[in-house]
Amino acid sequence: FISLFGIHITITTLIANYKNKNEIKNAVSSVTFFIISVCFIFSIFYSLMIYDIVANYFNNFFLGYLLILIGSLSLSLNYFYNGVFAGLGFFKKNSVIHLISGILNISFLPLVAIYFSIKGVLIGVVCLFLFTSFLYILYLKKEKILFLTNHNQSLIPIFKISFPIGLQEICFPIYSWGLNFSIIYFLGNNFLGIYSTVISFYIMALFVPGILRNVLLRHLSVKNDSDNQFSKTSVFKNSILINLISTIVPLIFLNLFSSSLIIFF
Repeated sequence: FISLFGIHITITTLIANYKNKNEIKNAVSSVTFFIISVCFIFSIFYSLMIYDIVANYFNNFFLGYLLILIGSLSLSLNYFYNGVFAGLGFFKKNSVIHLISGILNISFLPLVAIYFSIKGVLIGVVCLFLFTSFLYILYLKKEKILFLTNHNQSLIPIFKISFPIGLQEICFPIYSWGLNFSIIYFLGNNFLGIYSTVISFYIMALFVPGILRNVLLRHLSVKNDSDNQFSKTSVFKNSILINLISTIVPLIFLNLFSSSLIIFF
């Protein structure tokens, strides 16, 4: 979240309004360079903070550092490129990438957990993040949008727009860490597992609205003439209706089968 600073959200609006491909290319390349630099620095800082845990758990500090670096970098790039694809209108390509990574996640990680325990899962998750980043980069290179060059002038207007969202994004991991720590300290690890399960259901209920967010953001960000204002209003109203239905249906399902789900988990 620190390396992204809200750029993965604002980039959708910016790209939708850019007039030529060079502006898009400069913005995507400069932010990619920025994310790589920040992840590299913060991975060193974070690894040193938990040096004993990393060194003892993996029996190799360098391996633990690589997992933190590659995992944080890949996840940050995935969030950012997801916003880029939304701004470009590459929704079908984005869906293909999510479908491939989702299938691999469901089929690959359980096998890794059975045969290699938690360490294997950690390495497997990082590999999946990296593979997803590779797919995004492959598409962007094919469209001749991504070049690993630094354009500082492109970052300044992006940061100005992203600053309020960036503050909120930085507060979220602090809040999440504080809440998890409080649950463990006052209630114990078992309650943290229950809380994590509830969060999983929460994410499932908001899955469709989360996908529609980028679609709606891209559509409303394009500066069209007044003739298309009615179309934007119609899309906005329809998206609210879809969000309500797609949220209420999972909640009804969870309430109807709550007792069975509690026993299962």
